[in-house]
Amino acid sequence: MRVLCAIPCLDEEVAIGSVVLRARRHVDQVVVVDDGSTDNTQEVAKLAGAIVLRHTENRGKGEAYRTLWAHARVHGFDALVVLDGDGQHDPDEIPLVLSRLQDGNDMVIGARWGETTQMPLWRKVGKRVLDYGTAMAAESAKGTQGPKLTDSQSGFRAYSRAALEAIEPRQAGFSVESQLLIDAHEAGLRIGETRIHCRYDVDSSTQKPMAHASGVLNDLLVAVGVRHPLLFLGLPGVAALAVGFLSGLITLVEFDQTGDFSLGWFLVTMFATLAGILGVFAGLLFNILPRILHRALANRAAP
Repeated sequence: MRVLCAIPCLDEEVAIGSVVLRARRHVDQVVVVDDGSTDNTQEVAKLAGAIVLRHTENRGKGEAYRTLWAHARVHGFDALVVLDGDGQHDPDEIPLVLSRLQDGNDMVIGARWGETTQMPLWRKVGKRVLDYGTAMAAESAKGTQGPKLTDSQSGFRAYSRAALEAIEPRQAGFSVESQLLIDAHEAGLRIGETRIHCRYDVDSSTQKPMAHASGVLNDLLVAVGVRHPLLFLGLPGVAALAVGFLSGLITLVEFDQTGDFSLGWFLVTMFATLAGILGVFAGLLFNILPRILHRALANRAAP
């Protein structure tokens, strides 16, 4: 089995050399995707023996994934291992994720959980929120129960050749990990996990944790909304219309009983009714429009 280890990184000159050297013990080739670093990441990675694919400007983790994904496909690797270049992950644990691939899994997540991680409590809480969010988005995509994993955001993963062919990195930012999990579940790929060690005493992510979490959650909500506009937009719209109806009824009853016109309840009525109409209309529009476009394109392509 020919294995590629790919390391997306940004400004990691301090740790990248050690990560590359240790990863080379376990794989056939190491590729570093330098996503617009302004330090000596590129030079250090090359000296350590890695092939460097460089972005001239910072494009985001998702774009780095696209670059490494294309490299793995073009060069015909049987397996791809991805890990971070900041020293948090232990390259000597690459055999752990590879062994789970050999057990028949198409995607293996290196789970940061329990005694094997130094993750602070507040990070664990945020991670679990994103885990549940990813599972719900996966469930909405396929209509079956989403994958039950303990770490949907781990950057230490292994992918089989089948996974490389079946799914494609599409998200530009840090939500690419969730996107790949959702697409793998939708494609019917087998997803497994194994416990790994993870350090938090190193200078790691270039993005603040709150910004990371909010960005991933936003992308998950968009993913659900695109696939199920009636659920994501129409149902809240109906709820807003119900609120508008009740507040309007309260306004009328109060005026009938006291003769006083409640401006507050009237404003709630107007706002909720308007939001409800817009939500229902948008849900119906986004539910029908893709079908119309698909039919139009099919008719155009037909001889």
